[in-house]
Amino acid sequence: MAEIYYCPDCGAPLEECSSCAAVSYFCTKCNSLKSKKRILKHPPENTPSDKRENVDK
Repeated sequence: MAEIYYCPDCGAPLEECSSCAAVSYFCTKCNSLKSKKRILKHPPENTPSDKRENVDK
């Protein structure tokens, strides 16, 4: 079973892009590549979008 990694900026699951021996992580929500050093192994408890939603309520 493949491990799921999460975006450090928005908390969305990342897509793993691999070619040869290199692996990159792409966030479809942010539409950008994420550094392997910054990715999260567990979903974040609070994301920036969650904080905005709580303020509006």
